Amino acid sequence: MDTVSLRVAFAVVAVAVLVLFYFATYRRSRSTFTGWWIGSLALFVVSAGLYLFNGTPAQAVANPTANALAVGGAAGVWAAAQSLRGHDVRRGYLLPAPLVVLVVSLLDDPAHDKWAGGPFFLLGVASMMGLASRETWLAWRDLGRSDEHATEALALALVSGLMAVFYLGRAIAFVAVGPDHAVFEALFGSEVTTLLLLVLLVVVTFSMSNLAHAQRTAELSRQAASDELTGLLNRRGFLSQAEAVLARTDSPAGAAILIADFDGFKEINDSFGHLAGDRALAAFGEACRSAVRTGDIVGRMGGDEFAILLTEGSRAEEVAERISERFASTRVDAPLPTLSFGIAEADATTGLVETFGRADAALYRAKAAGRNRTARHGDGETTSI
Repeated sequence: MDTVSLRVAFAVVAVAVLVLFYFATYRRSRSTFTGWWIGSLALFVVSAGLYLFNGTPAQAVANPTANALAVGGAAGVWAAAQSLRGHDVRRGYLLPAPLVVLVVSLLDDPAHDKWAGGPFFLLGVASMMGLASRETWLAWRDLGRSDEHATEALALALVSGLMAVFYLGRAIAFVAVGPDHAVFEALFGSEVTTLLLLVLLVVVTFSMSNLAHAQRTAELSRQAASDELTGLLNRRGFLSQAEAVLARTDSPAGAAILIADFDGFKEINDSFGHLAGDRALAAFGEACRSAVRTGDIVGRMGGDEFAILLTEGSRAEEVAERISERFASTRVDAPLPTLSFGIAEADATTGLVETFGRADAALYRAKAAGRNRTARHGDGETTSI
């Protein structure tokens, strides 16, 4: 099959994949990385279409534009890989390579040479795909080999890496022997490249589709376990994670449950309205996030009651004091209530339910002692905050 026919076939397949991926995957997941892949596919399709003008008067503009769009499509793959890891994509980093390729190609006699700007074009694609391979490799590492979707991330890393190596090889061969040499045509010619792109297009789209569904499922699970107002875990999510931590054979010794409750929360709602109460709850969530360490678990159990699983229970009083200070320093439109805390040591033998009961009893002792203080199960004293 000649080059023109292959490019037409590639464009047709790419359009079909683009449409199917949009309706079957992107519209359901709306994930950022699938959006970037949609953009990349669109750029690759337009680029392939513009190459069909080679040998016509339009080649002078169409060919450099096609080169730039192909590099832009590769940059979109890099952006998709970044967003797959949850990173913000800096769009300014995506533009220089396509712009440089466009300018160099326009200045390199594109009207008579279809390979105008060739080395820059080939190195541009290779560099963008290399960066994409690095990001997807890190995504595979982050997922862990036991994750059921790690295979898709690894496939993306290998495919983008293969593309980077292939285009780097094309660039080296282009400079070494030229695009008209038999070796270049046999190993890196347009026919070989288009066939490889067809295969890789299907592999990448399939992998990204599976990862998009996995991300959507994980997001729905996260939403189901989260409290919308505070951004903390809800009761179900907290209990599930706390049970898992305490049940582990390597669960930390000396862990503790810290229960927090607002003092006089009803009066705030009655005097200043529920919006003021919601702001107070949200402010408390922020205070908790700033006070705990990695590995600690924080959840809103309902109303104005919160629970924290501290992996280092000896810090409980310190954490309670830090939360109270940061909460009190928050600026809202209404007075903030004081806080009372109950603490109980937690371990796998005691069980989460019994530990909660002990922390709850300590909390009520703190309330009875005058509020705005902390009580620990087993101690006869309460500590004023």
